[in-house]
Amino acid sequence: MVEHIHTYFDAEKLESLWFIGLGVSAILCSLVFLFTKNKILNGMVIPLCSIGLIQIIVGSTVYFRVGAGFADPKRHHAWPGPGG
Repeated sequence: MVEHIHTYFDAEKLESLWFIGLGVSAILCSLVFLFTKNKILNGMVIPLCSIGLIQIIVGSTVYFRVGAGFADPKRHHAWPGPGG
């Protein structure tokens, strides 16, 4: 059971790295769009940068918090479950 929990949280950390990478990509795209002459692309700069920042914040939060609560798996086995 503990092995499955660790596998899940390892996958969760990997997913958060994808979020961070997509957030950085969104910010880089918004910087490229900022220097174009196209008004539609210029209008996408603020929303795309905002979404990129949100993805970086969420990805970083998940990455640094996942696994921190499960550092000691024996502690979690002591929980009696719902209803005591």
